[in-house]
Parts: sequence; structure tokens; C-alpha cells
Amino acid sequence: MKAYATSTQSKYGKQLPLKNSSHNTLSDFKLDIHKILSSKSFRRLKGKTQVVIANTGDHYRDRLTHTIQVANTAQILAESLGLNQDLCKAIALAHDLGHTPFGHSGEDTMHAMMQMHNQSFEHNLQSIKVVSTLEKISPAFNGLNLHHETLLGLQKHNQSVQNPSGEQVYHSLESQVVNEADEITYLYHDLDDAFRGGLITLEDLKQLKVYHLIDNPSQQFEELIQSFYFYFIHNLVQNTTAQIQSQNIQTYLDVISHKQNLVIYSQAAFEAKVNLKQFLLKKFWTHPKVTKQRAQGEKIIQKLFHFFLNDPKKLPEKYQLQIQNGESIIEVVKDYIAGMTDLYAKNTYIENALS
Repeated sequence: MKAYATSTQSKYGKQLPLKNSSHNTLSDFKLDIHKILSSKSFRRLKGKTQVVIANTGDHYRDRLTHTIQVANTAQILAESLGLNQDLCKAIALAHDLGHTPFGHSGEDTMHAMMQMHNQSFEHNLQSIKVVSTLEKISPAFNGLNLHHETLLGLQKHNQSVQNPSGEQVYHSLESQVVNEADEITYLYHDLDDAFRGGLITLEDLKQLKVYHLIDNPSQQFEELIQSFYFYFIHNLVQNTTAQIQSQNIQTYLDVISHKQNLVIYSQAAFEAKVNLKQFLLKKFWTHPKVTKQRAQGEKIIQKLFHFFLNDPKKLPEKYQLQIQNGESIIEVVKDYIAGMTDLYAKNTYIENALS
């Protein structure tokens, strides 16, 4: 299939010259991938919770292993659809760089703290700030200096975004693919983690809608959830291909001017995905064993937020410079805490006697 969404050249590229750039042999989004993988924010993902608190078991997913699996799923989808695999990988690798410690409960707590000051927190927007401002690879500019397609792809919860010319456009196919890759991936690995934690059984899976859509479903848990994973991938590719053809999508311009998602499932698959989310919400995401862990993380974020807001001189020098450069204390405290790993947040909480 033709690569509809973008060419291998950056349509809105803003790459600035780097020192020794003549030695750079990476093209376009491969360079974005290199920068993201080299960033400190990416390395810190290994210490951030996905669902089960990070570092409480050798085999539970953390934010880093989740990110790697999302990138792999996105590449599978991109290859099947004839899209730009490097762009999909870059978006996927960066999509959680702005996530707080302690998983989604940490994000919810940060949002609640920001709302007290008439502001908000959303990890995708924070990811954009991380790669655009907070990370630094050259004294010539702030951020990682990524291509605009990668930056636009991180705004996954906005149906439409502004390109560098100020024009309102809709998401590229690559961005839409990464959004679905994220969901397919966490549904798959959360089933695995929930089973590993003894919270669900094989019999539970037989009650799911997706089970009845699988041909010859395995009676082995690991094989069964693999079949769920590939069912959603194959269904997404099949229906997206049909949608692209029926809407006569031929160019990148066609994609970004189209006002509805082109990356879609069949109705049966979509309902099965919703059913699976509801199942995980009940059996895993809100299970008492998980929510008990969440409560501690929520308390730590709340205490740290108030502590640094009331005494910003306790912030590291880098963040004090942000304040001196005109950023609000609230914004800077948010940046600092959001960048922490679970363990760093816990240690900072203990060291400052906030319990």
C-alpha cells in the first residue's frame, strides 16, 4: 500500500544545524528516534509505574517496557498499511515521556493539584513540553529539536491540531496508528499482568466478546491473549485499508483535511475492545490490590506539590532558573514532579519528612 500519510521527507521539518552535523547519516525521523532514545526522560521511564507499582516485581510492565511494546505494535501496523514506520516509532517512543510517577493515578492527582490553581495536566501535552523545552541536547536551542510531524503526533487526544503555519489540520495516519497501537498494547499486556498477579483467570477471558470472535481459541492463557492482540491488529489493518479506499485517500493532504479518523475497527471489534476495557477496569485497574498501591503515590504527589509550591528554593537549580526566566512556580513544580520516577518521588518525600 502507498504511504499515504507522509513522505520520508519532513513536510514541516524545523531541524536546526547541529555541531558536526556533516557526520550525521540519519535521515528525518530516524534522527528523532535517536534523540528520543538518548534522552534522560526516556531512561527514566524504567522507574515509572504502568499499572502495578514499578519495581515491585521482575515481570510486571513499567512505563518503559510499555513504551517499547507500543513502538513495536505501531511498526507492525505501519508496515501492514504502508506508512512511515520511523515516524510511527518516533511518536510511540515519545508518547509517555511526560507521564508522572505512579501511573494514571499519579496523572489524575497531578491534574487535580493543577485544577486547584485553574490549570490542568495531561501527560501527552507534558510529553510535548519535555521534547520541546525541558530536555536539552544543544546550547543552541531548547528541547530535542524534533520534526513537527512527531510533535503533532504526540497531541493524540486532540482530533485536530495546528501545523507550523497556524492552519488547523487533522492527524496523520501515523499519529492515528500510534494512538490505536497504544490501546492494543496496554490491553494485551494488562491482561498478562493481571493474570500474573492472580487477579483474572482463563475462564474470565471466555466471557469476553473478543473471545467469541477468535477462530479456534487456545485454552492456554498466554496463547489466547496473543490471539486477542493479533485479532485487533488484523481487524484494524483490514478496516483501515477499506476506509482509505472508500474515502479515496491518496495524499498526505487528503489525510490531514479529512475530519474523521481513518484508522478504524469493524463494529464488532470496536465493541469487543470496549468490553475488554470495562473488564480490565473492574478486574484489574480498580482492584483493591492496585488501588492500595495508588493511594500511596497519590499522597506523595500531593505532599510534594504543596512542599515545593510553598518553598520553591528547595527546587533544583535547573527549575529555579525556569522561574527566574518567567515561568510560574506552579508550572515549574509540575514539571519537576512529573519528571520524577516512583523511587525518586518516594525518596524526596522521605528526605523532606513529608509523611
